[in-house]
Amino acid sequence: IEQANSPGGWYGYVRVIDVAVNPKSLVAHIRKMPKFQTSAKKLDALLELHRAHAVHGVVLQEEKVVGVVSERGLVSQLFQPPQAVAV
Repeated sequence: IEQANSPGGWYGYVRVIDVAVNPKSLVAHIRKMPKFQTSAKKLDALLELHRAHAVHGVVLQEEKVVGVVSERGLVSQLFQPPQAVAV
């Protein structure tokens, strides 16, 4: 979800299941996304997502939105099993 006065200024998301269960109050279902600079370490971003009880975060380069990061994506990148080395 983008802020009305700031095109490209993402600040939250809505889970489909929340709206399906209670479709009357869309605003009540908005989950705010923490913001991270592109220089942030993956582990720090994951910890902040956990602290904020968020599944997604916004990635910024200075003040410009350049992407979205997910808890699942960070976990898979941080905790991948070692790759086999061909001999």
